[in-house]
Amino acid sequence: MSVEVISSDYRLESKNRRVKYYTTFAIYLGNFGFGCAFNTYGPVLEYLRNKYDTDISSISLVFNVIAISYLIGGLSSGFIYRFINRQLGVILVLSGIAISSILTPHLDTLYAFFINAAVLSVCCGCYEPTQLVWVIQIWEEEAHPFIQAQHFFHAFGTLVTPLLFGIYFSNNIGSDLTDSSSNAVIDATDRSLIVPFTIVGIIAGLAALTQVLLFIFARYESVKKNLDVTDKVKSNQSNGIINWSRAQLLLLTAIFLGTYQGMEICTMQFLSTFATSVEHKLSESQAAYLLSAHSGAHTVGRVIGIFGSLKVRPQFILLGNICLIICSSAILMVFANISSEMVWVGSIILGFGFSTVMASFCGFMERHLMFTNLVGTVIIVSGSIVASIFSLIIGNYIEHYPIVMNVTIMFGTLCCIVSFLIIYVLIIRKTNSNSIYT
Repeated sequence: MSVEVISSDYRLESKNRRVKYYTTFAIYLGNFGFGCAFNTYGPVLEYLRNKYDTDISSISLVFNVIAISYLIGGLSSGFIYRFINRQLGVILVLSGIAISSILTPHLDTLYAFFINAAVLSVCCGCYEPTQLVWVIQIWEEEAHPFIQAQHFFHAFGTLVTPLLFGIYFSNNIGSDLTDSSSNAVIDATDRSLIVPFTIVGIIAGLAALTQVLLFIFARYESVKKNLDVTDKVKSNQSNGIINWSRAQLLLLTAIFLGTYQGMEICTMQFLSTFATSVEHKLSESQAAYLLSAHSGAHTVGRVIGIFGSLKVRPQFILLGNICLIICSSAILMVFANISSEMVWVGSIILGFGFSTVMASFCGFMERHLMFTNLVGTVIIVSGSIVASIFSLIIGNYIEHYPIVMNVTIMFGTLCCIVSFLIIYVLIIRKTNSNSIYT
């Protein structure tokens, strides 16, 4: 009789584990679609400027719309999923991402484009915190490698998007679009861009369809487990009054991660525009490939970081990242107007520099600061605010002063260095007590 019970339990556990794998695969596919869709505007910014007959500072306001809408989506996700099933919510937001992506090249007015971008960003904002929490809840103590894979699939999506647009772009330098045949060129480009935007929408749509099939045939049900005494104590501490020590670390964490996210997002948004605005201009197609090379380095760097984290302490990995960011920014500042080859070199090094900053910083901080819903909310808010400010600054000046992007990155890097040094000093002071900021 006991053998039958063990066998039944084993079959039930195996079935549940299969459902976990299926659900995780669906989340990864959604991450891939999210990475593709959320980075579609950067490679086509110059084209959008010409299509809507405006300037870079005006069209780049879309990135402020994206930042604000993304923040609204992220903050509202926790409230929404209290009332609807998580899988149903994910199906809705992935469907919204798919529809918005497909509609983008068909919009005739700037206002319609901004509204569509807002809808896309709200959906992306709803999806990102959901999938992060979901994988942790599915795998619990086994979650670490699955979380790393989450970041990889998102990075892979950011790599594919500029590659798609590079293939379908007309190989014309931005200034050539202003000649007598500009309307014909823009119309031809408009038709050609329907394909990549549709491909991005189909990817997000397939992710939504996968979640639909799972919801119907292999619905995932989270299992609530009893907390032990230690978990209850930590939970009570994390939900209690925030003491001054924790408030200091929380503020510095927000400064570091908010500034980093602002730098990374603005680089993805404006790198193509930067490459078409320097003296040795790249064509729009070449600029899209440049962004793809940057994203490729970012993706490869994350893969290397997965294995490197097994041997190297996170603070040393973070130090290497910061050195690469400073080196790449210096290369772009000095050589961008001299050599197009150095633009490629600097952009690729910058991708490696950005690749494992967040993972390394969080890996270091998780030993000293308990990551709760409050911490996650603060990170989302700070990242959106800084990205919005950086986008506004860069967008207003990059067309005439492309170096503004590099100056912004250097300023952001300085903020990250100072905030991390202060964090390190605070932690050293608490080392003797072996305490955690709760």
